[in-house]
This record gives sequence, C-alpha cells and structure tokens, in this order.
Amino acid sequence: HAHILAEGRQRHPESGIGTTLTVATVQANDLLIAHAGDSSAFLWRRGERLQTLTIEHTLATLYRSRLPPGEEIPAYFEHTLTQCLGMSEAFEPEFKTLPLQGGDRLLLCTDGVTKVLRPRKIESVLSRAHSPEDASDRLQQAVLNAGAPDNLTMIVVFFE
Repeated sequence: HAHILAEGRQRHPESGIGTTLTVATVQANDLLIAHAGDSSAFLWRRGERLQTLTIEHTLATLYRSRLPPGEEIPAYFEHTLTQCLGMSEAFEPEFKTLPLQGGDRLLLCTDGVTKVLRPRKIESVLSRAHSPEDASDRLQQAVLNAGAPDNLTMIVVFFE
C-alpha cells in the first residue's frame, strides 16, 4: 500500500493512483480473505446458497444503505471507490476468516464479472462445473455474451 501511495504521489500528484485487491489464502482448514475495493470473493458450498464474502467499497454501496428503497444513485457512484490500495494513508482492508469444507468452491473476480452476472448465475455455474477451468470458461463466456463492458479477471479454486 505504501509503495502504491508513494508512486501515485510522484506520478500523479493531484489525483494519485489506486488499485483494488481481493486475495485469499488457506491456513490449516481456514480460508482467509483480505479485500479492498470493488473486486469480489464468493464461496459456494454444496447444499447452501452462494455466499458473498466481500462488500464493494464504492460510493454506491455506501449510499445504497442510507437512501430510501428505489431512490436512484448516480451511475458513476458504482465506480467511485471509497477504499483501495494507494488511496489514502488511512487504509483499512476488510478481513474475513471462515472454515473450509471438502467440496467448497471459491471465486475471486473483478467487477467486470459482478457488474454483468447476477449471483444466481455465478452460483449455477460454480455448482455445475466439473473443474475450476470449466467454471472459469463458463463464467467468462457468460460475461462475454453479456457484452463484457469492463475488465474480466477471475480465479476459481475447488477444495477437496
């Protein structure tokens, strides 16, 4: 974070630079997630609904929780980050730990996936895929079929 902050101040003193980050690691039988920005982490577990493990750190998320239902949020709020690496000195990533079970399936992805595919579609693909590659291929094709208006990056992991 400090390196990105310093680089941004040097290259773009008025605006700086920033990037989102969603990472996962496994320690013993626990999944540890660190997150900042508008990328996402999802966990599918057999017999359960898809779990969204992260929240989008955007103005839209912030305002959506404060506005009356149905009130319009400006479209640019969806892309205005409230938290990311390099944004400010006060960097507070989100952390989450949860136990893993055999058969769990993890998806880490950019907002280019989540802005196009609804959680039900992601759940359907993760639950039916035969391998991480199969899931990635199916998710990518679904995003491309929807027009892929943003970047498209993902990692899918199946846990035995």
